[in-house]
Amino acid sequence: MDQDGLEDAVVILAYSGGGSGTFIYLAPVLNQQGEAVNVATEFLGDRITIKSLSVEKNQILISWTERNSQKEIAYKFNLEGENLVKEKLNSNNILDKINFDISLISPDGLIGSSDNLRSVSYEFCIPKNPQSLAEVQKIAPEISFSQSKGRIGCTENQYLCIGDTHNPNWLEILKALSHLDYIQKIERFFGE
Repeated sequence: MDQDGLEDAVVILAYSGGGSGTFIYLAPVLNQQGEAVNVATEFLGDRITIKSLSVEKNQILISWTERNSQKEIAYKFNLEGENLVKEKLNSNNILDKINFDISLISPDGLIGSSDNLRSVSYEFCIPKNPQSLAEVQKIAPEISFSQSKGRIGCTENQYLCIGDTHNPNWLEILKALSHLDYIQKIERFFGE
């Protein structure tokens, strides 16, 4: 993967801290003078199912399905120094940014059986600047903001945003958020 002629590897890591989540990570491991060295780790999702993984032309190609969804998500990763640069593949539909099955959500924004209805919380990252913050607040004033990384893995230059479908306009809100270029993905949020 680092083009030095030595055989490298890609590892899938799973971590469970004892709660309901199983957090899945992608970790390239380089052969550095006979030593296996993990140079980067990328969070992929919570309770996902890996469908394919390959290395082609020094790029990692991976696909998976989210928990409770049959929609396959595919990404290409390039290793640049000690960073993985991620690019979504086959993303012609703006709703592809939403990485959970919205077809399970009722028009009222709820999922579950009639005796166990609940809303769906979701998270995404935005650049840490006043313009992005104002734009998201204009779309959905009820979205909360934090400087935490969240499960989605926001960077120190991003705000973690958490929203909820318990809103009569939940679908329009998700569509409007998906149209914002700086929002790369919207994941289901499972608070603890």
